[in-house]
Amino acid sequence: MTEQATLVLRGGRVRTPGGFAEALAATGERITAVGTDDEVAELIGPSTRVVELRGRLAIPAFGDAHIHAISGGVESLRCDLTGLRTRPEYLERIATHVAGLAPDAWVLGGGWSMEAFPGGVPTAADLDAVCGGRPVFLPNRDHHSAWVNTAAL
Repeated sequence: MTEQATLVLRGGRVRTPGGFAEALAATGERITAVGTDDEVAELIGPSTRVVELRGRLAIPAFGDAHIHAISGGVESLRCDLTGLRTRPEYLERIATHVAGLAPDAWVLGGGWSMEAFPGGVPTAADLDAVCGGRPVFLPNRDHHSAWVNTAAL
């Protein structure tokens, strides 16, 4: 008797190293079959979760959790925005940080989240209002975007 799959994806296009298949079966964390819907159907049991792809594409992926130790450490010593969740919280923390800087110092740090801003985009005007003309450069949490003000631009 063949072991039941815990998950089956069928009725679509499943990307494989060799091209595409119609279906995929997995048991636990292991892929146990790749092939046609009919070939994978024999692995479906009463407790199998079956996902009907309806012609859609399934591709392999992985979650990449990592840290940039040096830049992350340096950011935490500057204007650290990690742990905050809202635009007002960010602006309050930035204003407090700015109060301790020399008038010509850059405002550096980071750790803000795109979810705190409409459309994921903070504005230079917000920083202009709390930074007293100092240039600001604040990367977001994933370091793929930065929040800057007019002076920095």
